[in-house]
Amino acid sequence: MNKIAIVLVVTVLVACSKKQEHIKPIQQPITVSVYASGVVKASQQYQAYAGVTGILKSILIQEGEQVKVGTPLFVIQHQSSSLNKENALLNKSFNELKSNQLKLDELKLAIETSRLKYQLDSSLYAKQLLLFKQNVGSQLDVEQKALALKSSDATYKSALIKYDETNRQLSFLAKQAQNNYLLSQTIEGDFIVKSEVEGTVFTVFKEQGEMINQQAPLAIIGNTKTYTIELLVDEYDMVKIKPGMKIIIALDSYKNQVFEAVVSRIDPYLNERTKTCKVEANFVKQPPLLYPNLTVEANIILSTKPQALTIPLRAILPNGKVKLLSGEEVEVKTGLRDYEKVEILSGLSASDEIILQP
Repeated sequence: MNKIAIVLVVTVLVACSKKQEHIKPIQQPITVSVYASGVVKASQQYQAYAGVTGILKSILIQEGEQVKVGTPLFVIQHQSSSLNKENALLNKSFNELKSNQLKLDELKLAIETSRLKYQLDSSLYAKQLLLFKQNVGSQLDVEQKALALKSSDATYKSALIKYDETNRQLSFLAKQAQNNYLLSQTIEGDFIVKSEVEGTVFTVFKEQGEMINQQAPLAIIGNTKTYTIELLVDEYDMVKIKPGMKIIIALDSYKNQVFEAVVSRIDPYLNERTKTCKVEANFVKQPPLLYPNLTVEANIILSTKPQALTIPLRAILPNGKVKLLSGEEVEVKTGLRDYEKVEILSGLSASDEIILQP
């Protein structure tokens, strides 16, 4: 190749390299959204934990089984709990009022006997006093009858007091034994893990005979009739989100499909470790089949315009202006923007040609 040809090729390459990409503003919809990721969870989904430490004696449910509120799930073995309950039951039976009725009947009999004795002594004293007034008998006889009456009166009153005190003590012991028995039942109830919701047993983590504690979950349970979406949103975007906002949902399990959801709750707590907040959402129309912990990608719609004059973001210069094809830089006022384009409120028209930055 001669020198003239080489010069021509270089000139063409330089000219091509200096050719700048340009575009005209476009009228189109623009939507501003916040990206978030998360998982699908069944309604009321929770992890069941044991309230005590022990050996897993029995597993009363299977994965996929339907349970109701209060359904026993696991039984934890603890010998002392059973013995305490048995002792409390024996104590309760021993101290029940009906078991001590004979004591009270005996005291009632003593009351009746002392009452009759008092009535008899009262009658004898009255007769002796009448005879003394008729000059029959001595003053000593009257005093002896009065003393006997006073003694029987004291015995009768003492019998009444003893009955009341014994009845009060027995009632106290019976109530105390009943409370101890109820307490033992409550303690033993801690060794039976029951369902807190009506739903499905998704998974069981433990096997019979394993040692368990309060920190390790035993199972996951939730209601499969409805599902919620749990999203983690970066703290930078949290202040923009409000309940009721529309969400576009994508699920790995449903390729090339999108679903709509609505923000239902914003957790008012920032996770210090991940620097994210939890946002809950409900499906507008739930997919036909879902499973807990399916991964979700979401775009929370902050605002949208059906028609706006837009240009690509890379057309905006560092100084905030836009360079026209003529080389002139013009100042523009912008509005909504997403990850690719920005709305132009003023400074450009649909006929202007602008240069895109490399």
